[in-house]
Amino acid sequence: EIKIYNTQNKELREVIEIVENEADVFVTPNTMYRKQRRVSNIRQFRALFQDLDIHKLGYNKEEVVWSIYIMAYENKIPMPTMIVDSGRGLHIYWKIKNAPYGALNTWQELQDYLYYQLKHLQADRNATDGARVLRLPNTLNSRENALCKVLVLNDDIEYSMYDLRETYLNYSVSKQLQFQETKTVKKKTKAINN
Repeated sequence: EIKIYNTQNKELREVIEIVENEADVFVTPNTMYRKQRRVSNIRQFRALFQDLDIHKLGYNKEEVVWSIYIMAYENKIPMPTMIVDSGRGLHIYWKIKNAPYGALNTWQELQDYLYYQLKHLQADRNATDGARVLRLPNTLNSRENALCKVLVLNDDIEYSMYDLRETYLNYSVSKQLQFQETKTVKKKTKAINN
């Protein structure tokens, strides 16, 4: 039997207490309009995330967490808000200020960027969509008979997707406006020649 809880952040602690130590409980970091897990049902983006299947690497989790922090200090990725031991690998989260469904393209570009930066640490390409579910901390991973637990929590770290876009995707509003003005000029010139 599958139970679906639809809750707000303030009620999430209650749900966590209900399902604590249960096996194979998952959560989607983004909010949905409906209880169906589809990208088209996303209401707001609340986090960027990556699922690292490090069991394939042969590294221990502490070494991978250290590598993630080195990448953040080298400004290759943002500093994570939370790192979770999923029982088999690691889930990395970057909390973002609520962004509407209309920000899907920017959100996906940032997800793809993070995936490529963490690919060498066995980031899972199939776990980069907005409707993805990840294991809920304090629940059991039945495959490994291991508890999913929070390793690092920096709850005060929250990002604007648009700031991340400027920093990591080399996007700036002034460049975009210049590009649009150039396109407009070309269209006007073309119309005059016709």
